[in-house]
Amino acid sequence: MTSMNEYVLVFKRDRVSLPCTGQFFTDTGILDEILNSVEFARRGEVEEQPSMLQIIPYSLLRYEERVLTYRRTGAGDEDRLHNRQSLGVGGHVNRSDFKSEDCLVMAAIETARDREIREEFQVDLSSARPFVGMIYDDGSAVGRVHFGLVFECWLKTPEVSVRESVLHREPTLMTVPEILNLIGEYESWSRIIIDNYLT
Repeated sequence: MTSMNEYVLVFKRDRVSLPCTGQFFTDTGILDEILNSVEFARRGEVEEQPSMLQIIPYSLLRYEERVLTYRRTGAGDEDRLHNRQSLGVGGHVNRSDFKSEDCLVMAAIETARDREIREEFQVDLSSARPFVGMIYDDGSAVGRVHFGLVFECWLKTPEVSVRESVLHREPTLMTVPEILNLIGEYESWSRIIIDNYLT
């Protein structure tokens, strides 16, 4: 199955009371609305449909006072993110992330979170992987059709390497001041997190 034919977890924009766009927010009432409104849709049918938001678990990988950053390559399906600097490791939630018929939606999202991290990077994760907030940004083409659920995943060691080198390069653990020195190079979700969560 090609990536545009896969079925991904979405919710209808008009079913959830989202706040202003372009920000990081933590309202658990909104999270509950989303988790109670999800459905699956073929990715190719919703990539240009702002009325259907694709849920993306978006993980910050942290070790002590540093945060993993990396540069996206010019490969991958999402050409709107090519060659941008990023803080987050993320991807879609698939049907296979629901491990049983009675699997809770948040449990499936957490499964997708861990799967995406394992697919993209070689790291030693601790058990501390809390949900910390949400991102919605319709000011960019990619943000208009995606909705981020942000997790903060702590590493046991600072050793990080790329598994998908065709997609990512230059993985580096940086302090927040070091990240701020590159602020203009980050994709929009990373900038929102830098402005509203890390600083």
